Amino acid sequence: MNELAVRTELDALTIASQMNQLKAFGEILLKSGLLPQSIKTPEAATVIILKGRELGIPPMEALNSINVIQGKPAVSPQLMLALVYRSGQGSIQILERTDSRSVVRAHRKGLSPQDFSFTLEDAKRLGLAEKDNYRKQPAVMLQWRNVAAAARAVFPDVVSGLYTPDEMGAEVEVGDDEGMTMVSPQQPREAEGGGEIEPNLLRPAPPNDYATPAQLTAISIALKEAGFGTSDKTQGREFLAFLVGLEELKSAKHLTTDQADLILESIGNSDLGTFRADKERLEALVNEWQAFRAAKEAPVEPVA
Repeated sequence: MNELAVRTELDALTIASQMNQLKAFGEILLKSGLLPQSIKTPEAATVIILKGRELGIPPMEALNSINVIQGKPAVSPQLMLALVYRSGQGSIQILERTDSRSVVRAHRKGLSPQDFSFTLEDAKRLGLAEKDNYRKQPAVMLQWRNVAAAARAVFPDVVSGLYTPDEMGAEVEVGDDEGMTMVSPQQPREAEGGGEIEPNLLRPAPPNDYATPAQLTAISIALKEAGFGTSDKTQGREFLAFLVGLEELKSAKHLTTDQADLILESIGNSDLGTFRADKERLEALVNEWQAFRAAKEAPVEPVA
């Protein structure tokens, strides 16, 4: 076992051994009434504290700036931007900001700058343009979507592959300072005739919106480079689900084109014709997933 594998295993064991203490701490904080209303269980508080630790954020700051949506942590885009600058690894510049288009440039030390764009047409394709915030403040919403995507693609180790509440389908509001905060997580919608419809994030895509064969080929290459062989298909699917914030993924073929793009941008270049996974990014994301998985599966003893 190499040094990296040993260190990863030790980190996971350390987290697992602290789960009971963190859960007890979470119960105390819940009883104090000082936590945001969106944090309703000690387990949710524990996940947030652990994610904050990975990001270098103190527990109380993490509890006030990280949300849990459908079991996955999410952060505001302004926190993503702050983490990039705190890291000293580079910058994200706003090149263009209008009601119809956002262009940003992400520049990491030692690498060539990369430009990212997100347009109102992109928002329409994702079913976002009719949301209240996108109608009232399109320039701000387009900018934050773009900043978040650029941060994940160029600084995956800094933002830990996180998504914003808006990207996770939660209801958000934008203040006078243009900061984004979560109002409420995405809730299942009532179907006609009763029952519930699953949130959009977990619902199957329309047939013409599934990942393309080229995207699936590139993802398959990346999974093999990450060490997920034919005998590890279940873990490979769990890893992909982790990257796009899904509770589960029965098949990579169920990914949408946008989800596939996000995966490929997170782990390598997005040029399908010459796709190559970035080994450092891929290794960092696999390590994060392994630690998250170990913490999630660790037995939790009753608190005396």
